[in-house]
Formats: sequence, C-alpha cells, structure tokens
Amino acid sequence: MFNFGVTDFNFLSFQNGWVTTNNRNIFRTTNAGTAWDTLQNGLSLNEVIKNFEFFNSNISYGISSNQIYFTNDGWVTYSKVDSIVTHVENPGTIPNEFTLYQNYPNPFNPTTVISYQLPVSSNVSIKVYDLLGREVSTLVEEYKQAGKYQINFNADGLSSGVYYYQLKTGNFIQTKKLIFLR
Repeated sequence: MFNFGVTDFNFLSFQNGWVTTNNRNIFRTTNAGTAWDTLQNGLSLNEVIKNFEFFNSNISYGISSNQIYFTNDGWVTYSKVDSIVTHVENPGTIPNEFTLYQNYPNPFNPTTVISYQLPVSSNVSIKVYDLLGREVSTLVEEYKQAGKYQINFNADGLSSGVYYYQLKTGNFIQTKKLIFLR
C-alpha cells in the first residue's frame, strides 16, 4: 500500500486512523485500513512528520525534526505552530464550559468589560451588533487557548442605545444585551 516507510500512525478508533510516511504524505482511513485516502495538502510539508497526536478526528499536532504543525480539520489543511508555552506561572483552573458573561458596568458610558471563558482551545469571534443586526465592532477574531478572558469595549462613535454582543466558537454561540448611555 505505502511506497515509502511509515514514520508514525495513530488510530482514534478501530475504524479511523492516520499514517505519515517518510516521503511527506499523510494517509487517512475510515474503514480500519481496508482503504486509505491521501490528504493532498500533506505533500507540501517541508519536513517529514515523525510523530503526531490526535485529540479528536479533526484536531491534531504533527512533529517533525524542526517544526510543529497543527490542524483542526484532520490534516486537510494545517499551519505551523510559531510559539509553544513551556511554563505557566499560575495555571488557575480550566473552565468546564463555554460561557459569555454579562458585561459590566451595564448600562455604560463609554467603556465596559466583557468576560468569557473557554473549556478548550478554540477559534473565537466576539462581535457587537446594533438592534437591526448590523455588525458595529469586532472585538476578538483569533485562536485562543482554554481559559478565562476579559476585553474592554469602547463605544465612542456609536449612538446611545441597545446593542448585542455575541461569542462564537465552534458550535457554541451565545449572545448578551448591553446598553450604551451617553
């Protein structure tokens, strides 16, 4: 089946597994190895993946001699990891659920604090909308580690009134109301 040597393999279940080879290919099976699909984007890696670890069928890290790669779609696409946390001074506790908290103060003029928590690392989007559903501000649009976060929202330039802020991450969406009074 494989024309080159296997460098690592990982099965999440009896049916679902991945194999890397020394010619920089990544293969996937969904039928216990009866058939294997080549994930084409794996061919553009500059280095051979020597070890990889899956957390679920989509999220994985691959390690080469000089680089760590990350995927959140089962190696259809991937990106390099540019920094690694090697030490945490005060780890605190990891939340056990996604939560978007009510802003404070509320009502506010012109700044307020919005807090949220993530039980797992995720792509996070927090946006503010007016009553007609038009986006008026993007507060967060990035990948975040699991944990608790606070952001400041400054409504200078907006009219007094009722607005909504929304947290989106994966399948989780939560919306809260905030009131801006001049």
